[in-house]
Amino acid sequence: MNNKRLMIFSIALFIITFCLYVSQYFYKEWKESDFSCRAPFNISPNDQYYIGSIQLVSANGKGAATMLGVYRDKLGNKKLVRIYNELAIKKNGNLYFFQFLKSSIEPQEVLDDPDFTQMLMPYILKGEKRQAIYHIYTQPSGNKFIGIGKIPIVICQRTD
Repeated sequence: MNNKRLMIFSIALFIITFCLYVSQYFYKEWKESDFSCRAPFNISPNDQYYIGSIQLVSANGKGAATMLGVYRDKLGNKKLVRIYNELAIKKNGNLYFFQFLKSSIEPQEVLDDPDFTQMLMPYILKGEKRQAIYHIYTQPSGNKFIGIGKIPIVICQRTD
């Protein structure tokens, strides 16, 4: 009788251990796809520039990218500009598919400047459903390398 109880206990312990091992794998995958990070961001073609920061948040397949910075036009005028994008995010390995659902910009009058819209076109999608594919690699520290191909565009510092 004791051998039978010991065998049942051993099987139960094995099943519990196995379930814990498998659940940690799924928890890790879920945790890696849910993150928030912040990075400096600048674009400076010709005589104009946009300098600021970008914050990227991803949770449960949804996300947001917020850019806050200063835009200087060719005439030297400076304006504080905020760009906000609502995203649907799908993950496959280290590839993230960002579908831009909605975009807003403040102040609206910067959209009248063709140089500004050309410079920041990949980040201002005027609410159209467009998709971008990025590689996002996680460092041991939790920081993210965000890039096209294997070339990092931004090193995003973990905020969560």
